[in-house]
Amino acid sequence: MKKIILFSFLLLAGCKKGDPGTPGAAGAPGNANVLSRSFTILTSMWVADNTNKLYYFNYPDSDISSAVLSGGSVSVYLSDSGGNNFSAMPFSFQISEFNYVYSLNNLQVQVSLSTGVMPSNPGTQYFKVVVIP
Repeated sequence: MKKIILFSFLLLAGCKKGDPGTPGAAGAPGNANVLSRSFTILTSMWVADNTNKLYYFNYPDSDISSAVLSGGSVSVYLSDSGGNNFSAMPFSFQISEFNYVYSLNNLQVQVSLSTGVMPSNPGTQYFKVVVIP
């Protein structure tokens, strides 16, 4: 066993770093244009949709462009009133479900119940939207 360890040590000690390889091809240009903002939906701003059993609010957002729709990303987070804690949406708490849908220049936040019953008005809620072109 001592001979195996000694042989392994001598083998590794005899190794040296090789010559550096040729540089690789340049990568595609990146995009660091991540856009983020917080917004509040007040109790009076929610719209009741009795047909679909949900409340919604349309948040106009010109950063949700056709380029974002075809190759970017939009993420929404439910926040506490201080903006210190964020939960990624869709988000469920007990039977309340927070979801979002986005389209050109618009983000729609939706609140429903998993029971399929019309929820109560969600009241004042705080959100953060992140748009990556």
